[in-house]
Amino acid sequence: MLTLDMILSENRTASRDEAYLLHAVKCSPFVTRLLAKDAHLMTDLLNNLHQAYQKEDMQTYLQAQVFLDEATLKLHLRRLRQQVLARIIVRDLNGLADFHEVVQSTSALAEVTICQAIQFHHQPLQAVYGVPRSVQGVEQSLIVIGMGKLGGAELNVSSDVDLIFAYEQEGETDGTQVISNQEYFTKLGKKLISALDDVTEDGFVFRMDMRLRPFGSEGALVSCLDALEDYYQNYGREWERYAW
Repeated sequence: MLTLDMILSENRTASRDEAYLLHAVKCSPFVTRLLAKDAHLMTDLLNNLHQAYQKEDMQTYLQAQVFLDEATLKLHLRRLRQQVLARIIVRDLNGLADFHEVVQSTSALAEVTICQAIQFHHQPLQAVYGVPRSVQGVEQSLIVIGMGKLGGAELNVSSDVDLIFAYEQEGETDGTQVISNQEYFTKLGKKLISALDDVTEDGFVFRMDMRLRPFGSEGALVSCLDALEDYYQNYGREWERYAW
């Protein structure tokens, strides 16, 4: 298996793709650290350097992983991030990717990892509390609203992710341990933030910024849609309305 030390060696002639990697290593300490830590990442780059990392590729990667617990969820999400960002950076530094590809791939990474974290944490919460439902018995889901650069699909590799969490209607769960929909989705939202924002030995996925929600950091983490509408009509400042 080709290693970073082999590419850096002056005793061999690098191929064109190896030269691309060498250029990226000289320009990006981040890429250097990733390649030094994971030799398999080098193989992935050399095999796929001339292909953009598509959303479907990210989903396929995660579908092939086994998520035993929160620790393995965080591990696989961070390894996916490393693969995606390494390819984006190497392609970008060598003129193989344009701006559109960089922001589209990074935004897709945010969408895919958010969905995976919700899917993972939704099941154990339902096992304890049941399904969150409206007063009419309609099942409710967490609504994740991407604001800022994510909302415009313009994330770059160093962007924070600005989110607002919501759900459609008030109600409660239908399990043996009954809690309100707001309590349920607050628990789910906190799990989602932890899955992406916590710093482990493999780093983080994205820094999460929830301060655009109603009343900022002092407000509820999750609101129903009626409460959101009331806030922006009666309390929201102009810049908050413009953010939508």
